[in-house]
Amino acid sequence: MKTQDREKYSVGFETPKQMGRDFFSRPFDKPSTERFLNYFLFNGDYEGLFTAMRFGYVRKNHGSKNYITNSLGLHDLDSGYFHLFLDLAGFAKTDVSEIFKVAIASFNAPEDNILYAWRPAARGNILDAAEKNFDATVKMLDRYDPTYKSFAILFEVNKSAASEFLVTQLLYGKDIDKTAIRKLLMQFKIDVNYIFGPHYKDNDSKTREAIVRLALLYKSDNFVAEFLERVLEIENNQAIKDIIIASGDRGKVKPPLNILEEFEFSLMTGKTTKVTDFLTRLKVDKPFANIAEQVFFSIYENDYLTNIVVVHEGSVRDLDNQPMPLASNQRVGVLHPIEIPPAQAFIKNLEIPKQPILQIARPHFLPTDHEYSANKILKFDGTLLASENFATTLKQHGFKIVYEADSLIVSQAAIFLGDYACVIHFTNDTTMTKLKHANFYMGKDFVPLKGKLFFERAVPISISQIPARSFSEFMFALTKVGGACLQN
Repeated sequence: MKTQDREKYSVGFETPKQMGRDFFSRPFDKPSTERFLNYFLFNGDYEGLFTAMRFGYVRKNHGSKNYITNSLGLHDLDSGYFHLFLDLAGFAKTDVSEIFKVAIASFNAPEDNILYAWRPAARGNILDAAEKNFDATVKMLDRYDPTYKSFAILFEVNKSAASEFLVTQLLYGKDIDKTAIRKLLMQFKIDVNYIFGPHYKDNDSKTREAIVRLALLYKSDNFVAEFLERVLEIENNQAIKDIIIASGDRGKVKPPLNILEEFEFSLMTGKTTKVTDFLTRLKVDKPFANIAEQVFFSIYENDYLTNIVVVHEGSVRDLDNQPMPLASNQRVGVLHPIEIPPAQAFIKNLEIPKQPILQIARPHFLPTDHEYSANKILKFDGTLLASENFATTLKQHGFKIVYEADSLIVSQAAIFLGDYACVIHFTNDTTMTKLKHANFYMGKDFVPLKGKLFFERAVPISISQIPARSFSEFMFALTKVGGACLQN
């Protein structure tokens, strides 16, 4: 339908309801039915189509409800209107792709949308199509449903074929919402984690690269993060290793590239190593041992801090410089000042020569009572910054711009640590940026798509859910962006 024809058809009608009543007030013919349907299908105005069908179809001899239920044998009025739409589309020989678009939009509609009333009938339409021609239906849904929600219907027809198609999309698909696919697979108990198992090296280089790119979407999962670490150790293809290293550009904490970054990474994230591996490395890795002599370490047992130690002349010692025996079930991490217990608080006041990483003098933060009750960070609310440098500042300190699904207005940026994310909200104009509050979210609430990061209907989580180390590091990053250091 040409644009001018569409505009001509709408002349004299202010609402879809009026268009529907005009159309249904006279006998159908193919040209008028085409014009009526195409008016709404042209720009995907399916809510307008719904309104025209529901409020436009009136018979003089009997109400539309009686006509629909009696003629089609249906007791659901709105499902009857959907089937009437299918009849009209068949009469007008509407392209099947347009019918699929309406069915997909109806099946995926949220409960507060009027199209949700067509959901049962739309599901039945897609289900019937899949039972008749599964492969053609898969292709149609893949083309017109970027959210992959309607793929749930395919599992009712052929679970094996549906999961095989989606796993292939996870590995090799481009410019698609892989997080949505993974959630769907997990919903139907298809364990995609087997992809990251011990047989990784048995695949060819193309498949290994696809697996790594998939893993990077879920590297906040401990299982997948450990897998990526193993790949960096065992992978012989430097191009694949470079993909993992470059993944830091997403705004996540970068994997360590050298020994100093390795120490900083451990301090920020709480990453630990086995005692046996730590002691071996002190013996065989001289650069590592030299830096270790200038850093405080934490000893953990069953995830609880049991001691603070230092390294002197290659041996591990307590704070009184006495040899400290370590057990094989313990783990070693770089001490974060937020975890120093009161009995060792004197460490913070020691006159320590400049350390290779910012450790004991590192600003550290705990939530205030007001932050707990408000469930947001308000320290930076009202801070003004020059807009010309703001984007660069965000990137320098690990933040990435976040977009809302229905808007491209730039008004928030996120930084990630482990399973969590901190989002700073702001307003922006050509000259000044005004910081507002900050909230915390689960990292899985964000979807990377086509080079951008999107909220997925994210809801802030309680500050009490954020580990103390992560909260402190988030706040440290915020102070660097805000240009202030508000140490508690």
